[in-house]
Amino acid sequence: MASTFRPFGSCHLAAFGPIIRPMSDRGFHRIEADLEDSWLEDWAGVGIAELEAYLAKHAAFISFLEDAKH
Repeated sequence: MASTFRPFGSCHLAAFGPIIRPMSDRGFHRIEADLEDSWLEDWAGVGIAELEAYLAKHAAFISFLEDAKH
C-alpha cells in the first residue's frame, strides 16, 4: 500500500542517480595553482568571465521580452 503514495511534480525522481552535481565544469583544482604568482589574476579573470556570461544571458532575455511586447 505504501507504494501507491509517491511524490509527483518537481519532487519526483525519474531515475536513480547521484543527487550531488558539480558546481563548475572547469575541472579539478590543483594546489600548485595556488602557489603560482598569478593566482589572483587567474581567479579574478575566471570570475569576471563568468559574470559577463551571466549578464549576457540576462540581457538576451530582456531583449527577448522587449521583442515579445511588439
